[in-house]
Amino acid sequence: MMITRITQQNMDAFAPLIPQELLSEVADPAHFALGAVRTGYAVGILLYELIEGEEEIPYVQLKWIYTAQSFRNQGVANALMECFYTILNESGITNLMCEIPALPDDDLLCAFLRAWGFSFSWQKKYELTLTLEELLDYAFFEEQIDLRAVRPLSVLSRTQINRKLEQLSATNERAKQLLKPGGWDLIDAGISCGTEENGEIRGLFLLKQQLMFQFAAIQAYLKYPVDTNMHVVCRSDAAAVLVERMFPDREPLVVRHGEVRRQ
Repeated sequence: MMITRITQQNMDAFAPLIPQELLSEVADPAHFALGAVRTGYAVGILLYELIEGEEEIPYVQLKWIYTAQSFRNQGVANALMECFYTILNESGITNLMCEIPALPDDDLLCAFLRAWGFSFSWQKKYELTLTLEELLDYAFFEEQIDLRAVRPLSVLSRTQINRKLEQLSATNERAKQLLKPGGWDLIDAGISCGTEENGEIRGLFLLKQQLMFQFAAIQAYLKYPVDTNMHVVCRSDAAAVLVERMFPDREPLVVRHGEVRRQ
């Protein structure tokens, strides 16, 4: 059996082993894929991503490992993992992560990864698939803003911002909290924005993720049929909280968070 790097040149042979939603990631510079070949056939794949973590310490996330049905229990997955760990040893990367859905069908995969040093903990993760029509049916799309009036928070007057917050604080507890000492520390001015018309602040958007989500969904609506499936993935706790508020009737996907800290 031979283990090889998957590139655009040999991608067609391994494409049937990769979920449709991951195909584009194989070409992404931060993603890498290993393929197993036996008797001229593509029989397995391992996809991983290099991520720059906190304090610029990189770690690797294992995204996908799969063996073709007719070649299982023949050492394909172990051969992929051996090559994978060799690459990590040569690169000096010691931290690995993965996320496995908490479903009975994935118990064997978790057992396999435990044998390779992964330990697992449970966590909730919002990962939704819904049609564009369903997405636009949620209440936060009822009032669409004029995006031409949006300004980065950095160019808005702090005095005017505080004045607007004082107006809002009469009926909005969150605005009141922002006016307290240290309250503004929770806001990232680099990603927040507001709407300004005729020199006056009309509204503040302190969760840029929602604004971007709204804008992206509207653009998708203009371009794609309403029955197009939209896949929403949260990559941070803050994003999960946002999606929980935006989609209160959707249940989170429970996943097993796997981690290896190698010396």
